[in-house]
Amino acid sequence: MILAARRWHDASYRQQAVKLINDIMSYEVNHETNCLTVGNWANKDSKYYYLFRTSDCLPKELKAFYQVTGDKRWLVIRKTMLKYLKQLSAQNKSGLAPDFAWVSKNGVKAAKGKVVSSKYDGDYASNACRVPMNLAGVDDPDARYVCKRMLKFFSKQSTVTAGYSLKGEALNHYQSRAFSAPIFLMASSYRNQGFDNLFSSQKYVLLQKLNGRNYYDDVLVTLTAVVK
Repeated sequence: MILAARRWHDASYRQQAVKLINDIMSYEVNHETNCLTVGNWANKDSKYYYLFRTSDCLPKELKAFYQVTGDKRWLVIRKTMLKYLKQLSAQNKSGLAPDFAWVSKNGVKAAKGKVVSSKYDGDYASNACRVPMNLAGVDDPDARYVCKRMLKFFSKQSTVTAGYSLKGEALNHYQSRAFSAPIFLMASSYRNQGFDNLFSSQKYVLLQKLNGRNYYDDVLVTLTAVVK
């Protein structure tokens, strides 16, 4: 809606965007932790109210929410979620972030075992694989910290495979465009900084045709192509 308003200069798109954004603030934000919740079902009566999905850290979008609404709480949420992401990255040698983490007064901690999605909820898996895409090109010290730690880890892998434990152990032995596309986009934002091997090795995602058999992979590759 925000992009449509900019493209076609139609106030109705902006008005609808503001309504949606305000609803997100009302129903999908934990105002204790200043963090997006994993859904409107994860309310104050649910233990999942304190669950943080790392791929929900969307600095560009959260900044856009503020720009459209003028609500400075979005900037606080943006800053806080980036802080949580940095803390998670700093908690392990790989620099990777888990799919999900728990937020408390004592900070943030990676989930263990199956919490809401799979046994890989505490690993760098099918949700966290979007983090590099979300942080690519973001001008923020916490975002750059996470990006460079991830890039350093991935640049040392002979082959970037589909998922890793936070210790840096491969969860699978095959490549996945859902993982490679976001890494390619992140590497594109850090050219000539020691990570160009990733730009070269992961660009295969844009050289192959979409196969139409894996919606998730195809969407992330398409988004990478559009942003790139």
